[in-house]
Amino acid sequence: MLSDRPRAIRLLVLAGGVLCISTAAIFIRFAQREASSLVIAAGRMIISTFPLLVYVLLRRPGSLKQLRGKDMKLSVLSGVFLAFHFAAWISSLELTSITSSVVIVCTTPVWVTLADVALFKTKIAWRTIIGIGLTLLGGILIGASETCAISRAGVECQNVVITNNSRVMAGNLLALIGAWMAAGYLLIGRVVRQRVNLSTYALVVYGTAAILLSGTVLLAQLKFTGYSLYFYGFIILLAVFPQLIGHSTLNWALKYLPVTYVTIANMGEPIGSTIFAIILFKEIPTPLKVLGAIIILLGILTVTKTGLTAGNHSGV
Repeated sequence: MLSDRPRAIRLLVLAGGVLCISTAAIFIRFAQREASSLVIAAGRMIISTFPLLVYVLLRRPGSLKQLRGKDMKLSVLSGVFLAFHFAAWISSLELTSITSSVVIVCTTPVWVTLADVALFKTKIAWRTIIGIGLTLLGGILIGASETCAISRAGVECQNVVITNNSRVMAGNLLALIGAWMAAGYLLIGRVVRQRVNLSTYALVVYGTAAILLSGTVLLAQLKFTGYSLYFYGFIILLAVFPQLIGHSTLNWALKYLPVTYVTIANMGEPIGSTIFAIILFKEIPTPLKVLGAIIILLGILTVTKTGLTAGNHSGV
């Protein structure tokens, strides 16, 4: 009983972190009214890095020197994955709906499982194959929802403007790339976090992402200044809630909970983001899109629950 209480508390903290992450798409949508996605991604990581830098220098001044060799290289690589994740996913929100973007980017557990099979020769259960199949089916339905609809006669598809459909599909593809990058970020995090404290690991990862994204902004000849106070307010909110609280909670949980627990909890993000999108942007998903999202979430749940029961390589 006593052993269950700490786990329950950790799961509750994890749920709070996921709620904070659910606000990300909303803050991004508001910020995209003034600036490009790359500027938003870079601003998010820059502001997230500075509080960590101050904390580590004041409270753990020797921790960065102790982070050497393999752990440093892996932490930097994790930051590279995180930079590509945000560049791709935030850009996807310019092109497709919040529901589609967030549901697709949250397919990360499927790609983590496939990476386990490829990298660690983990045996794949038949239920995992079913879960992956469900996820792919749900993705197809979400893609089809842009041109098709459910009616009494069944599923009806109509001709739409090709450029608009291509734009949406590009957004969905960017969200998928974001999911792949997030898988790399989590796979590395679950290994390094067993040996490196949270603040030091997060500083290196967030700092690496901030440097890469800032360099990309400069190369693209974009600017960080000249926007309204509302824009900078949303960037600060984005850095504090989804990043410093939300993502840091995920990284914290990777040390104390199996990665499958973390990914299952993260399934709450599409639900929270969709609810916020309906309330704030009147962005109501179509029945076919809802069906696709439900099937994807069922697929993710099947994959992760199989990992829990099979005791596959979780790293924790």
